[in-house]
Amino acid sequence: MSMECPSCAAPIDVGADACLACGRSLSTLALGSILASRYELRSVLGKGTMGLVYRAFDKLLEEEVAIKVLRTDLSSSADAVRRFRSEIKLARKVSHPNVCRIHDYGEEGPLGYISMEILTGQDLSKTLSEQPDGLPEEEAVSAVLQIAAGLQAIHDVGILHRDLKTANASRDDRGVVRLVDFGIAKDLLSEGQTVEGQSFGTPEYMSPEHCRGEKLDFRSDVYALGIVAFELFTGDVPITRSSPMATLLKQIHDVASFETEPGSRVPRRFVPVLRRALAKSAADRFASAQEFATALRQAAMAPPAPSPPPAAVVDRTKAPGFKDERRHERILLPTDILLLKLGPGGRSEKEERTVAHDLSRAGMRILSSWSDLEKGDRVAIAEVAGDFSTGAIVRHVKRGVDQITRVGIEFVGRVAPDRLVGTDPTQRFPATPDKPPPPVDGAKNSRPRPRRSSGSHLREAVSNLSVAMPPPIAGRGSSSHSPSGPNPLAFPSHHAASIQEEVEKAQRLGSESRTTEALDCLARAREMAEGTPEATRIQILIAETQAKNPAWLKAAQQNLEDLARAQPGYLPVHLALGRIFRGAGLIVRARASFARALALDPSDREATDALAALATSPVRRSSS
Repeated sequence: MSMECPSCAAPIDVGADACLACGRSLSTLALGSILASRYELRSVLGKGTMGLVYRAFDKLLEEEVAIKVLRTDLSSSADAVRRFRSEIKLARKVSHPNVCRIHDYGEEGPLGYISMEILTGQDLSKTLSEQPDGLPEEEAVSAVLQIAAGLQAIHDVGILHRDLKTANASRDDRGVVRLVDFGIAKDLLSEGQTVEGQSFGTPEYMSPEHCRGEKLDFRSDVYALGIVAFELFTGDVPITRSSPMATLLKQIHDVASFETEPGSRVPRRFVPVLRRALAKSAADRFASAQEFATALRQAAMAPPAPSPPPAAVVDRTKAPGFKDERRHERILLPTDILLLKLGPGGRSEKEERTVAHDLSRAGMRILSSWSDLEKGDRVAIAEVAGDFSTGAIVRHVKRGVDQITRVGIEFVGRVAPDRLVGTDPTQRFPATPDKPPPPVDGAKNSRPRPRRSSGSHLREAVSNLSVAMPPPIAGRGSSSHSPSGPNPLAFPSHHAASIQEEVEKAQRLGSESRTTEALDCLARAREMAEGTPEATRIQILIAETQAKNPAWLKAAQQNLEDLARAQPGYLPVHLALGRIFRGAGLIVRARASFARALALDPSDREATDALAALATSPVRRSSS
């Protein structure tokens, strides 16, 4: 009797330990088996550079995930295992809507694996096989700019991808493109792990220096990005031959042609941009993916032909009944931005580098990985590598099945400039309100200076915003529950009295359902405790206070889960997570959190009692 290998479909004998065709272990990779006592392998999604990718069900989180398993025939190679582990460490540094999110990493026996989000849609190479002449110009530009945004986010944490291609970019039915597969990524900030002279990658997308096995930098990925853009415009790569070696040699010596097929299909206004990206010398290319994206966006917004200036310039904003005709001022080109969520007093609660699109004078739409944004939230945005920044208020929120939140925001204080919305330059709009509003959070009333793409410069720019933020929506943050909260905390620091006073005030306000004011007090307490152990304990108290309001429940869960990952050995955070999950009816997650707490301290009475009570509780599936 025989069966098929779940990895390569080759015939194998029942009871065999490994497939003779592909060399992979069969015991843990069989469909229907449970990996690491947690992941039920349901189907094979595809094959990557380092191994197979499975669709699996996470029994702990009660949701489907993708599981990437290191090929067992590579697991004996110390270099392969080291590169695989490096992939996980690097990828988890990146949080961006245009990069596939990594959830977890683990090992079972000789196998290493990661769990990641399941992406809907299909990779762009399959899309191009269905559209062999390339994508429509607008779609191609949008896809390239999103890939560039994801690539820049990767570069910003020190990752060099080294295998960028259309097969490693997935687009869903909403048009969102995300980079996948960090199988041969390399951290430029750590000691190199590959020997000079070795080459890993796909020949059709490799830079000349990559083909020669030389040391690489970010400009090698820019070359691959130029290849991807060329392919999306035309349906073909510019350089290819019948064998990998012949292709490598041609990449080193031949220059991409834009005068003959397929290069002649690239729209003329984009040719200079692609020509520079595909320069044979790295010194002649764009220095970064962001610089490439800026040039491509400018080319896309350039008029097809110059038009004569109007006889007179009319300021439409002064005309009676003037309206900002948003439908005529939008473009679909994505813009790289830094998004900050503002809390009480205009303080920044958290930040995310992300992508905005559909810009108008008055606002934009944003893709975010956050699940806790709500209508009425106050935010601030700053353009990456640009000089536009403003405060804003959330007007629309929609959470997609792909776990990406679509957010519509309205600007407060400044309107978007011409170069972002692509409007007629004769239509002048005021750059700032007639009356300068007071600064946010004590910031000086100064115009932000141009910024580079680094996070520190962006944060500095947003901290200097001179915009008036509207007050919170009436009733927002109220709760019908009376917070019981944990027992008052004892703080040993020199700020003990002041911190304790703020905590006690927060608990009093919470009991009166004045949650927003309570959180404001806790925020002040956390500032005073900054850099001390008390800060972490207050952070837990903040999350438990948030959890009293159903609207903030997911935010509280996410904040504590992040804290638990950062401090896995800290008992109070696991107890707090257990309480929150139990209160939300997520019994499986509550059991897991209390079990972790009990593993840290077998004598903990709260965890023991909670697990005993939860043993008979009915289990419901999480909707998150």
